[in-house]
Amino acid sequence: MNKLLLGALVVAGSICFSSCSDEWDDHYATSSPSTDGMNLWETLRSNPNYSIFADTLAKRGYDAILKSNRIYTVFAPTNEAMQNFQMNGNLVKDEFIKNHIAYFYHNVYPQQDTVVQMLNKKVMRIRQDYFGEKADPEIAVTERNIPSRNGLLQGLDQVVPYLPNIWEHIGKE
Repeated sequence: MNKLLLGALVVAGSICFSSCSDEWDDHYATSSPSTDGMNLWETLRSNPNYSIFADTLAKRGYDAILKSNRIYTVFAPTNEAMQNFQMNGNLVKDEFIKNHIAYFYHNVYPQQDTVVQMLNKKVMRIRQDYFGEKADPEIAVTERNIPSRNGLLQGLDQVVPYLPNIWEHIGKE
């Protein structure tokens, strides 16, 4: 009886060990497939539609973050949107930048209705081809799902306004 039990354990063990392989990374890769291998910063920087936003990120040190191995989705306003924002005398702060970057992949599809938590902990809504904090967002996504080695780039036709909550107002007072 002991020999039979020992034989069954050996067979079960060999089945378990033979099924282990290094294919985990093939199925659960930490980066997206990209034909050119550029990281998210390089993808953003190489797109002339978002050069002002890219310069803003670089001045605040976010270029290093987007070069890292972490996965991000950047919701980048176009140059026209950034010029209109800067002409209004708005100061670019970390809250503003973090309002345009989220951890992980966040695809935009016409049939999609989902929420995204940004780096500043604000919750934004993706509804079809629109993005924003309100229940009925009005910021159009102009370019969708541009892949890079460590994330996605989404183009926006407007700057996402930073709307502080009551706790943030109290903290500044």
